[in-house]
Amino acid sequence: MEMILTMPPENKTIQDATIKPNVSVLIVAKPDRMRDSLKFLLETESWINVVGQTDEVALTLEMVSQHQPSLVILDTNISKNGIWLSVLKQFKA
Repeated sequence: MEMILTMPPENKTIQDATIKPNVSVLIVAKPDRMRDSLKFLLETESWINVVGQTDEVALTLEMVSQHQPSLVILDTNISKNGIWLSVLKQFKA
């Protein structure tokens, strides 16, 4: 993670210090318009980089392996058969 920290001169408060991390995000959700809306909102922040988006289990695992995102936004309502629980267990490994 890249951080930029600007410290104020002596005798000044730290409230002027700025920390800007670079966060990579993978969006896993249905429908397409939900993913597109999330991507649009997230990318309004210069420190957020959406590295991918999908609604498929196999592609999710591949994209996590490939991009190693800082954050995965996972819509657990995509599947009613509990398959996403197995995906979450693989993230932990």
